[in-house]
Amino acid sequence: LFFPIAGFFVTLLEPVICFLGHALHPQIGQITLFETSARPIPVHVALLYTIYYAPMWFILFQRLMTKGLDNRYLWKSFLFLFVFAEAFEFFPIRYGLWSFYGNHAWQLGEGGLPLFFPVVNLIPAYLGFALMLKYRQLLTGYKVILVIPLTQVAAYMAHFGAGFPYYNVLNSTAADSMLMVQLACVASIVLALCFVALINRSLVESAEKLKALRRIAL
Repeated sequence: LFFPIAGFFVTLLEPVICFLGHALHPQIGQITLFETSARPIPVHVALLYTIYYAPMWFILFQRLMTKGLDNRYLWKSFLFLFVFAEAFEFFPIRYGLWSFYGNHAWQLGEGGLPLFFPVVNLIPAYLGFALMLKYRQLLTGYKVILVIPLTQVAAYMAHFGAGFPYYNVLNSTAADSMLMVQLACVASIVLALCFVALINRSLVESAEKLKALRRIAL
């Protein structure tokens, strides 16, 4: 139940991403849910966040409870989700639901998706699940509501932890140099992949501990 609710609340990250990442959601023809940082966020974006994050957590949880989690599976799932995210965002951008402006590295067409986003956007989902698994013993009864702040913290930590080189360059005079933008993009992607490696290690360790506890219980 709390997976889609937590996914919905991660929408609060969107205006900051839009502001720093030079993205826009046109107001005309869209219903605004809220607005911060001079960025109106439409209702459909919140719905997309819900169906973007919640299924990832459902799939990881199902795999955890049936076959466990291993490093190979986690990297394969990350690669699959990257390809899916890259393909998925083509359609809303194509039909004008959102767009990007300014100098971006390796952008698919004018106003299209920069390579940076489908990589870095996945990290909050993995870190959010890692925190839920790490603190699973606290998430019982009414305290399960802590899933919401845990995933909020994960979203900001993961996205801006990996994205700060790219965002800093985009919002400085260095953005005039495509080489600097490309170097910052590479730096952010490398950081993101390092975070994935660390998160995967944490997930595997937590999964092994859970498996051991289940054996004892049986």
